[in-house]
Amino acid sequence: RAENTIILLLHKKRSDGTLGARARLMDNLHFLFGADAVEAWPLERIAIVEGDLAKERFGLSEAGYAELAERTGAVFHAAAMLWHFGKLEQFLKVNVQGTENLLAFCSAGMPKTLNHISTLAVSGRRCDNPKNLFTEADFHESMECPNVYVETKYEAEKRLRPAMLAGSNFFITVSKPASKLARHL
Repeated sequence: RAENTIILLLHKKRSDGTLGARARLMDNLHFLFGADAVEAWPLERIAIVEGDLAKERFGLSEAGYAELAERTGAVFHAAAMLWHFGKLEQFLKVNVQGTENLLAFCSAGMPKTLNHISTLAVSGRRCDNPKNLFTEADFHESMECPNVYVETKYEAEKRLRPAMLAGSNFFITVSKPASKLARHL
């Protein structure tokens, strides 16, 4: 529908102090699709909310958070630290705490769909299955994780499982692409 708005939660600032959220978004869109194509889009339908997934209520005021929860019908959770090595604490904040905070957000306000983008690496090995079949219903409770990225994406999915299995008041999907391409919004 034409009146729908795309709301993007983007981190307020980069650690190097460069471009603000809107400028970073436009820079990335121009890079990915070309400036002419992007300028032809209905950009007035994109609303940017500056916040931090790792913080309670994304660092927003109670009123701002409540308004956002009432306006949001679908969440696409693609935020993640993508490197395979680094400090576990940093990965936990973004990949696990961010997912927990989105779970809380999806329980607030209007009903939502949470589309969580994970990684194919959180599939494990199915030694008991010669075809190595792995479906959306499968989850390995004791998967060995080769690095902090996979470990924290696995932990994030573990946090989603109770809500998925219990039939929460919102719908959850988990996508596991083989790779993510990002220029770090």
